[in-house]
Amino acid sequence: MLSMKRTDIPKVNPDTTADKSHEPNAEPGAAGMGLPNHIRILFIEDNPDDLELLTHELKRNGIQHAACVVQTQADYERELVSFNPQVILSDYSLPSFNGLSAFQIKQNILPDVPFIIVSGTIGDENAVALIRNGITDYVLKENIYQVPLKIARALKEAAERKEKAMTETLLSRSREQLQKILDQSLDMICTFDEAGTFLSASAASKSILGYKPEEIIGKSAWSIIHPDDLHRSMDTLGKVVSGLDATNFENRYRTSEGKYVWLHWSAKWDAREKVSYCVARDVTEKKQAEALLQSSEKRFKALLENSTDGLSIYSQEGVLLEISLSGQKILNYESDALVGKSFLDIVHTEDRAKVKEAFDYVIDQPELVKNIEYRSLLSDGSYRWIELNFQNQLKEPAVAAIIAHYRDITERKLSQLIIHESEEKYRTLFDMSPFPMWVFDVETFRFLNVNNAAIRHYGYSREEFLSMSIKDIRPANDVGKIERIVSRTKTSGIFSRGVFTHIRKNGQRICVDIQSNLIELDGRKARLVLANDITVHVRYVKDIEEKNKRLNEIAWIQSHGVRAPLARIKGLIELIKFMPAEELDLQEVLNNIIVSADELDNIIHEIVRKTEQLEN
Repeated sequence: MLSMKRTDIPKVNPDTTADKSHEPNAEPGAAGMGLPNHIRILFIEDNPDDLELLTHELKRNGIQHAACVVQTQADYERELVSFNPQVILSDYSLPSFNGLSAFQIKQNILPDVPFIIVSGTIGDENAVALIRNGITDYVLKENIYQVPLKIARALKEAAERKEKAMTETLLSRSREQLQKILDQSLDMICTFDEAGTFLSASAASKSILGYKPEEIIGKSAWSIIHPDDLHRSMDTLGKVVSGLDATNFENRYRTSEGKYVWLHWSAKWDAREKVSYCVARDVTEKKQAEALLQSSEKRFKALLENSTDGLSIYSQEGVLLEISLSGQKILNYESDALVGKSFLDIVHTEDRAKVKEAFDYVIDQPELVKNIEYRSLLSDGSYRWIELNFQNQLKEPAVAAIIAHYRDITERKLSQLIIHESEEKYRTLFDMSPFPMWVFDVETFRFLNVNNAAIRHYGYSREEFLSMSIKDIRPANDVGKIERIVSRTKTSGIFSRGVFTHIRKNGQRICVDIQSNLIELDGRKARLVLANDITVHVRYVKDIEEKNKRLNEIAWIQSHGVRAPLARIKGLIELIKFMPAEELDLQEVLNNIIVSADELDNIIHEIVRKTEQLEN
């Protein structure tokens, strides 16, 4: 913490400005340097003479400014916020204030404001260190005339950085919005070079042509265009390259399955990038409908009745004109029950506003397609989920209606509901488990979720857990082992089990039996872990092992230690029985018996002592 005493230098009122008209030798340099008409300058200076020289130089160059002078860290931090300077001029070294420290404080509060060191002596090493740490610039006081130019350059660079950052932000936002449009568009948005090679394609290439974007990029359009449309398509691309826009060009493309689809193209050439920007809409069904309508009513009926998805035709007022057989099956109504009625009659009351809005949208935007999901009322009173596309074909003479393509997505919705319910059950089981459980990321090792049992058992709060990794609850010498195990099982090992040492928040070490499974959570690989504290069990097993060891010692003493003195006593008894009295040294025999008896007594005492230890 910087600690300084305020000097006798008066603090300049921020509302006062330096007016060059009071200086007879003032140079009209401010405007020429591109400075604003009025700037706020924060001075860190404890020398009145230096401050006066610096202020004089600013006035002489016609720099009108509001000034604020500080010498302490508290004043400095306060004025950074309240005065909000546009430039900071700081001495390099004050009695209790370091210019580099002041710069670092500024970086945390006003990182974009220029910071210029004005000092008597700096030294080459200090100058290099200043620039390396990010100081905007420095001026020796002997060259104080350079300060106005340094300020002008610093403010210009700061403005350019701000403008660049703003431009990059707007560009990034624009790209994100464009990407969202590309991802949501049902049309295929793509680019070609002048040779007809795909350079890019949106996700709709998969649904329209059967090729994923990465599969179609680099492919020549000529290789999948219908042979009858090839020359016409080449001529059109040549016209686009020459500068003519294509807005209503149609041709046929072969899909990955070998089928042909009709595409309606809009294209514009970018001469600078040498790229053709194109939008292709799948109009296969429209073309088929046109052909059937133009050929005969019978063939049109055949299309309606054999379509996989439902197909309905509506007037501009939303009245049903015709419905395919598949549509009748999907909506569970006979044609006579629907024709002549509004499409809203069989829409769930909660979804009517949404469906009406989609219908009105394609009326107002005839070139666009609107996709929605809603609930349709069946004849038995139940509901089905329907996915529907509205297309405005009012201007097509052969159709002159609003076309609706739709399908039954009830099973998909039910599946989503089942998945949601399964996730809820998982969360309930996870949170209610009496054993500590958690989920961690196999790449970062960070906790992703913990249950209440883990919080109680380990002593960390949920927030603390989620800021930690699984390495934080392991002894330091176990971290390498954990990394190897996770690395070995994160791709191929589904189930893993082992006994490890964990550390509670209070520092207590516990022995845990760990069981884990590989799962996928929010698109990333993770492991679900169940931890069973077996510390008491391990201690119990160790106690049993220790007692067994002591029992073995007692058994060995009994089988080996007792046998030797006892054998000697029996031998001496035999000697007394059979040796003639005149040859027997009775005193020596008695002494040997006493020694053996004492040895046997000591052994019995040792057995009693070890037995008492075993019981304790």
